[in-house]
Amino acid sequence: MAPSIARDRFDRWLIALRWPDAQRDDLVLALSEAVSNSIEHGYGIRADAPGLGVGEVAVTAHVLVEADGLRRIVLVVRDSGVWREPVVPARFRGHGLSIIRACADRLSIDGTDDGTTLTLTTRTAPAPLDAA
Repeated sequence: MAPSIARDRFDRWLIALRWPDAQRDDLVLALSEAVSNSIEHGYGIRADAPGLGVGEVAVTAHVLVEADGLRRIVLVVRDSGVWREPVVPARFRGHGLSIIRACADRLSIDGTDDGTTLTLTTRTAPAPLDAA
């Protein structure tokens, strides 16, 4: 999935859920970074490289409603590429995971020989006002 397609679909889904705007923007940014990381690092495909690479990135998300009515989203981005240990950020690149962490309440990354799975759990958001 291309980052632009993932961003658009996820943003429309969050709008339909009436997710708070400020948190919605952060989540769309985090998703974009996660998908871009899967493409570039998992499959070795760079935006500035000639030609098209092939690799699938699966994105799933679901809403968790807590007992007090607050909501969270669990977002999973999965690829079948080659796992590479994250490196210390360079001056202008390598800040994707820091951005993703800043947008999440919890983040886990499971890298294996079969690919990488990133699971992000959001901070809580209130239920829509008319949901009661």
